[in-house]
Amino acid sequence: MEVWKWVDSLTNTLNDAGQGASARVLDDFTTHISDQEIARAEALLPEAKALAKSLENPWLEVFVGHWEMRYRLDGKLEGESALPDMVALFERAHRADAIDCPQAVCVTQDLSDCYGNIDGAGWAAERRAVVEETLARIDPSWNCFVCLTVEYADTLYDEGRFEDGLDWLDKQEAKLHETGHDEIEASIEISRAEHLMGLGRAAEALIVLDELAAKAEKPEWEKPLQERLVHHALALAMLGRNEDAWNMLPPWEDTVPANQDHWIAAAGLLLAAEPERNTWQTGNLFQTTLDLYSRHGAHRPLIDSALIVARLALARGAVWNARRILALARRHQTRLKADCGAAARLDALEAEIDATTSPPLPVAAARLIGWLEEQQDRNPEREVDWLLTAHRELPDDQALLTLTASALQACGAHEEAETLLWAHVERHRHAGDEPHYDVITGLLGLCLDRGHYDRIEQIASHHDAVDPAFANWCRARRAEREQDWEQVVTLCEAAIAHAPAQQDLHRLLGNALARQKRFPQAAATYLRLAELLENPHPALWDHMTCACAAGDWDAVRASAARLEIELESNSGPIDEDWGWIIIRCEENGGTQDYYARRTGPVSARILENAGPRQPQHVLDEVVFDAGWLEPPPEDEEERKKFIYTYGLVHTAKSGGYGPSWVVEGVHPGKERLETLVKALEDQDNQVWIFRENYDLTDHDADDDAPPLPGVLFSIAAPQDRPALSLHELLREHTRDFPHGLCWLNLAKHCGAEIASHEAIIERYDL
Repeated sequence: MEVWKWVDSLTNTLNDAGQGASARVLDDFTTHISDQEIARAEALLPEAKALAKSLENPWLEVFVGHWEMRYRLDGKLEGESALPDMVALFERAHRADAIDCPQAVCVTQDLSDCYGNIDGAGWAAERRAVVEETLARIDPSWNCFVCLTVEYADTLYDEGRFEDGLDWLDKQEAKLHETGHDEIEASIEISRAEHLMGLGRAAEALIVLDELAAKAEKPEWEKPLQERLVHHALALAMLGRNEDAWNMLPPWEDTVPANQDHWIAAAGLLLAAEPERNTWQTGNLFQTTLDLYSRHGAHRPLIDSALIVARLALARGAVWNARRILALARRHQTRLKADCGAAARLDALEAEIDATTSPPLPVAAARLIGWLEEQQDRNPEREVDWLLTAHRELPDDQALLTLTASALQACGAHEEAETLLWAHVERHRHAGDEPHYDVITGLLGLCLDRGHYDRIEQIASHHDAVDPAFANWCRARRAEREQDWEQVVTLCEAAIAHAPAQQDLHRLLGNALARQKRFPQAAATYLRLAELLENPHPALWDHMTCACAAGDWDAVRASAARLEIELESNSGPIDEDWGWIIIRCEENGGTQDYYARRTGPVSARILENAGPRQPQHVLDEVVFDAGWLEPPPEDEEERKKFIYTYGLVHTAKSGGYGPSWVVEGVHPGKERLETLVKALEDQDNQVWIFRENYDLTDHDADDDAPPLPGVLFSIAAPQDRPALSLHELLREHTRDFPHGLCWLNLAKHCGAEIASHEAIIERYDL
């Protein structure tokens, strides 16, 4: 059975059994992975696994496991970190009750992919053998045929057998054509371009990628789109078309780790030609990828990328950084199955580093901090070499030590910064001295960021007798990272008993209480904090947020008065119109923004319908944190139009609405649309218009006919109202629309006919 036919059959069964939410979990899970929304996919994984277990469905277990591996291997570029789970999945997929599942074949690709991430060249022969064995059991009609074809080509690429790779792709493409596949999958064409670039034939690769881009269906799934863009950029960079290459690269922050190695490869060529763009900040971004590959045990990709990143550091004069990156690569070199030239490449890099001298101190070590403070253009990467030299001369200068650690952190050298501070703390502790507070707090922050909680406990234990408030503060910070809010409250209260004037303790306590929805206690804590601060305004805003969430309007008004905020009324709830804002909600492993009307200093009413399959918030009365999540533009005119975004803290009252249903089609005209919206809203439905008057093509019209205006909106009905009544209301009020409107998902949900909706989608390319 073809895998997606089986999935459709399963979801239909779930829907018929009244388990539509479970069916949506599977759909959303695979959609997020295809769209490279890794955090959202990870958030749904436990629910998807629980569904497979509850249904006692071996095929679904394999299906969910395969898709989990897709985002871990093809998204996060996990290697050894995924191997135990990968081997367990491979074993599960080959048991008698699962071996016939179509997705069991795909698990072979997953296994090869995992070893490819660990050491593609070293495991190439073994990967190729397992793929060959699986391909022998299927034919080109299987979806997995293309995936396994590309996986086999990848093994040839990893061995540098680029001509063989092209021959293989030609052979497999011919098989696809013979079996009626006119359109070749993007993954095959991207693989072809990669092999051509391996041969130095970037111009031919560019033709392949240009043709692929021209025929890609819009909108593209993020996964193939991102892969194509990074390869496209690399081909352009190889041809010296630098500006085109920069424009082709997807934003770094949107690029998943599995594509960041190609991003780095393209940037390596571009930055060599444009050294002014080779900044320490760029190096820091690339270091985050190297650190991630290191944690994931992706040894070969780390070495390949480290060679580029180290040479970029060397070009910036950061000898210490290049040497540090080399040391990281050397550690992973020892984990390769086969060397395949890695040692020689790293030896060549080491020779380049050894031939470059570190810059001498600009002034005496004792004067370095003062001299740096006088400089206009500070560069922590350039300063680290000087600071490390000065620290070696003056190891007990704690100001110099903390500045050195800070510079290392700024450059992404967190391990080195922690090692430096820890060595200092240990040395002074054994000598009976107490390190400076700045050193201890700097070390605490590093240990928290890197999850070294054993060291935090050692720091806390050392201070239990001499400074119990600080000891409990250390443990409270750890509990905060672990989101153990009850423990944070207990530790903060114990610390405050010893240090009642310590502001950070009250601040952390207030946050922990608010996280537990203990808003009256949180409000009281922030009010006490306000009395300790020279500038009480931030604490008063936090107090208003918690008091508002607690429904204590007198307290809200009191703080508003201290902040000189004028209100229209003198008592009771505050429900005014302060204009538009955006409320950001954390949900499903990501964030979602909604337009809302601000009703007071820290309260709002959400007016935008949720997206399909998203939790509904329309007409929710909410409390938000008053800190801006997005800074306003500097231009004064732009700032007048700017809408501020705030983070949701608490939903004071639910709007009581059910899911949103999307309606789209040819715009019926202003009067007809207004009549429809009024009819919907007269029955307490909420309508949110997303777009109007965009171009739609009528495929039933003449070729030279002008485009038609489109409209896209969503409707949310009260949650206690049957969806069928909304369906019938739409049918009644759109009968005379010349082109009709489409609400396919609502019709499906109601069990109504869907042929007319599908016809509208096809006719107008909705």
